[in-house]
Amino acid sequence: MTTLISKRPSPTTSFPHVGFVPENTKQVLSGEETSPRTRSASPSVRLTIDHILKIPGLANCIFSYLISNDIGLDKHVSRYWNRVGEQELKSWHKHRRSLCMDTLNREDLVKIFRLEPTLSLQESWNRIFAAAENRFPHLTRLDMPEESDCPQIVINSPVETPHLHTLRVCSWNINSDSLKSLFLRLSHLHTLTFEQCMLDKNSLSALNERGCRWISLNLSRSHGLKESALSEIASACTSLRELNISGCYWVNEDGLGALRDKCTCLTSLNIGSCRTLDNDTAFSRLGFASLRTLNVSRLSCIDQTNATTICKTSPLLTSLDISQCYSVDQAIIQTFAKGLLYLNTLSVSHCHGFNKDCVEALGLRAQTLTDLDISFCIEINQRSLEVVPVACPRLTSLNISGCSQVDEAILQTFAVGISTLQNLTNIQVAFCPKVTQEGVRSLARASPSLKSLSLFRSAISDKSMVDSLREEFPHIGFID
Repeated sequence: MTTLISKRPSPTTSFPHVGFVPENTKQVLSGEETSPRTRSASPSVRLTIDHILKIPGLANCIFSYLISNDIGLDKHVSRYWNRVGEQELKSWHKHRRSLCMDTLNREDLVKIFRLEPTLSLQESWNRIFAAAENRFPHLTRLDMPEESDCPQIVINSPVETPHLHTLRVCSWNINSDSLKSLFLRLSHLHTLTFEQCMLDKNSLSALNERGCRWISLNLSRSHGLKESALSEIASACTSLRELNISGCYWVNEDGLGALRDKCTCLTSLNIGSCRTLDNDTAFSRLGFASLRTLNVSRLSCIDQTNATTICKTSPLLTSLDISQCYSVDQAIIQTFAKGLLYLNTLSVSHCHGFNKDCVEALGLRAQTLTDLDISFCIEINQRSLEVVPVACPRLTSLNISGCSQVDEAILQTFAVGISTLQNLTNIQVAFCPKVTQEGVRSLARASPSLKSLSLFRSAISDKSMVDSLREEFPHIGFID
């Protein structure tokens, strides 16, 4: 596409971010002959969405990254794709690289993977993987459907699916035999999610046998393991870069220490809701110098001492989640602001002590912030929001959802300040029942760079009101 589209911008083109197409590509896009006289008189052509979608190979590229599984949605993109036959659309879908089965009903599963209608999902794993290899040869990520009653996985066919490297499984009972068969089939698997799954000692051994291959593991809310499980994972999976063990009761201080000593390449760690780590002793084991992302949400032991420990042991953090840590106050925020010089993403959602003084504390040092989540902080008021543009001049995303004091007058006052935020592209004001249409208009007018505005569960619930906002501000995507 870079050979087709010039870098010269123009305010008159249909898509400002695309620019002009050189003269010699008109017949490629529209299929029409262009005379020398026409080319000399019109050195450029106006792009439309149909022109862009006709570019050879573009459809395959787009479909390869789609997660949505509904072919019908693709036909609403443009008149050109609507004219394309369903069979051709299905052939395009073979290029997809990601498939989320949570959005499929039973009929879709039977149709796409050619399953027997009488066969239970528990017994369909072999056929699903075989169909995924045949129908989606470029598939690299597969999200299996969630099951509420935690049935046992049945896999006994060793046919290999070589391209798949990311697998998500939620609420299944995983035994060692099925896990070994699964790993034989998925030889290139390096990113694995076993969320809310039942595991045992033998299945953990099978997991650790491939330890050196794992780059990312998500075992959040999984159960059935013993207290030594984390130490065993740390010893086997020394190449881990991302680990999510949030909500796991089998995590303990010794395992955290082993993880620190063995997994020296770890860059992302989520220990939110780990009640066994909710003490000062556990935080003394934190010493991950390579960490860039840390989630310690829903832990009550976050105080100034532990905040200082986090800053000293992980000074390169760029993302920190301390949401629902109800002890957070101005002193703690000030400690993080001074100690984490590279911080650009901060979530303090549901921290009821976060107020204007905390925002000012951020402004002392943390002016690198680009993403701030202060949703459901009940102390956020007009004075708090007035400080945000000054304290965080580089913001690109702001979440003030659920802040009960936010109303039309506060938004109109806030709009005056955000006009200085040249990079702000996303604002969320969901669950704010006092937010009105005029307040939203003030935000949209004040921030020309705004691309997305969430109004879910606000006072603007009428479809006609949302449609009028979309007509008035076509460059903003309103989420209602």
